[in-house]
Amino acid sequence: MKRRVSIFGSTGSIGQNTVDLINRNPDDYDVIALTGASNIQQLARDAIRLCADVAITADVSRLDDLRTALDGSGIDSEAGSSAINEAGHRPTDWVMSAIVGAAGLNPRPPCPAAGCDGCISKQRIAGMCWRVDIANSQAKWRTVVTC
Repeated sequence: MKRRVSIFGSTGSIGQNTVDLINRNPDDYDVIALTGASNIQQLARDAIRLCADVAITADVSRLDDLRTALDGSGIDSEAGSSAINEAGHRPTDWVMSAIVGAAGLNPRPPCPAAGCDGCISKQRIAGMCWRVDIANSQAKWRTVVTC
């Protein structure tokens, strides 16, 4: 059974490492959402290679560039913080949140009702992972790496 995954901040170094891991076993994953800021070509290449459902740029002014880069791929394109937050609530089994700075605090634990796993990775901040408790829909946070 494929694991549904989303990568927030997919064009940065941590996001690219996650993309690389998924590329090693693409038949094991169904990529729901990839997000990035201004590296539109990388975001589009990864979305096409991973057959993502949607690619989202944080930069609303770059939406037309993203649409052009994805033209003919069948992948949806969106832009802005509200689109990123909405993607955080799409059903997934696992989420990597590698968005730089305070912007990475949203989306707050994605997949709030589905028992999924996720990680937030921040430079100079403890890496955090969660497991959503299906019984009461509350995220259980734990520190996994301290930088």
